[in-house]
Amino acid sequence: MWAYDTSNGTGWLAADIGPSFFSGMVGRYWEKAQLIGDTLYFPAASEGASNQNKFDLHAFDTSNQSWWQVTNGTHTYSPFNEFSQVIGDTLFFGYNDQVTGMELWAHRPSNGSTWQVADIYTGSSSVPGSKLSLVVDDVLYFSASDGSGGNRLYAHNPSNGSTWMASNAAYFTCQTNTCKSVVLDDIIYFQGTEATGTLNGSELWAYNTQNNSAWLAADLNPYSYQSTIGSGEPGKNFMISIGNEIYFDATGQNGQGQGQPHNHDVWGYSTVTDHLG
Repeated sequence: MWAYDTSNGTGWLAADIGPSFFSGMVGRYWEKAQLIGDTLYFPAASEGASNQNKFDLHAFDTSNQSWWQVTNGTHTYSPFNEFSQVIGDTLFFGYNDQVTGMELWAHRPSNGSTWQVADIYTGSSSVPGSKLSLVVDDVLYFSASDGSGGNRLYAHNPSNGSTWMASNAAYFTCQTNTCKSVVLDDIIYFQGTEATGTLNGSELWAYNTQNNSAWLAADLNPYSYQSTIGSGEPGKNFMISIGNEIYFDATGQNGQGQGQPHNHDVWGYSTVTDHLG
């Protein structure tokens, strides 16, 4: 692990975590390290040569430059996926303990406790947060599968420890590791398709965290012919919000009555008028 001081332009080796001459591969699999207080949390490999690919949760205290291993799993390779979020003093992440599969776990530095938050897919892996993970009003929203279908929207409230399926109206359809999504006025916008039926392809969906309603916000590629359904694939590469509008890449229908899509172009959607801009 390296550090860089922006005030004086100096860089230094902050921690030599990897075993012997092997690389610790600090932060691999997560999108970013997570900071709680003065301590960074991240996946890394720190054990001996025979376990150079054995990843566990690690911590680095920026105040005294010390580091330590938080978890000690039995997984030969990485038990993590890309998802991690912090709410208050608690770190949430996807973790495979090789008993219940890849499920939602948490770590609280204040008391050093690490625990499984929920076993959503009993007997297999729900792979939480692989398509979406967002925090809205101190509630964690994330994608997961219980085995009855695709990835749907789940929620966890740390204040009371409850975990539930927030909506079964849509499946997440993004094929990349994490779907691009945004929150605007307590509404989550994401790429999805109907959980029941195939009336539309991968289009822009919305979920209101205040009243728990979900709906198709925009059908970007409405092409339909026999068994072929158009897909707009919004947010495949990016999705951002500016004011009351969201912008994202998507494909539209190319020509009258043709199912061939355009390349991904930049689209706009107004959350005030609920129309494409």
